Amino acid sequence: MLLGALIILLPGFTEFNKGDALIFIAMAFAPIGNHFQQKARKKISSEAMMLIRSVITFPIILIIAKFFGETITISGLNDSIWFILINGILLLGFSKILWLEAIHRIPVTKAISLTGIEPLFTLFFAFLILKEIPTNWQLTAFVPLFFGIILLTSNKNWLEKLKTLYQF
Repeated sequence: MLLGALIILLPGFTEFNKGDALIFIAMAFAPIGNHFQQKARKKISSEAMMLIRSVITFPIILIIAKFFGETITISGLNDSIWFILINGILLLGFSKILWLEAIHRIPVTKAISLTGIEPLFTLFFAFLILKEIPTNWQLTAFVPLFFGIILLTSNKNWLEKLKTLYQF
């Protein structure tokens, strides 16, 4: 899967930016957060967890917005309320509840491995819906990504079966 990611990223890579480092740092904390979310989900429902997260993060986001000079007005809120509701409830909220339920039922490592299929679906649906033709680099990267996902999510007994079958 790393090979597939490198095939996609390296042709356009020019330099390592500060933002890249921030992305790597944020990605390092995601498994830790997922682990604690999985533990919390054993005690409370997904809906309660989302409510608590929203209550805690709302004032923090307002403070950050104020720090960067953004102002929130009632007229601005009225103009964008449908976008906020669709994005917040349907797209983010529903997908987050599905994620919390998934890591409640399967191991976090397997759930994260399954999310590796997202770029493949994006490529496929971009072709079907948007008629966007994949580049040769994207098609080349598809193969190692696809087999990496299969290896990460498959039952680990396949290696034992191979050893028994070929007696090595």
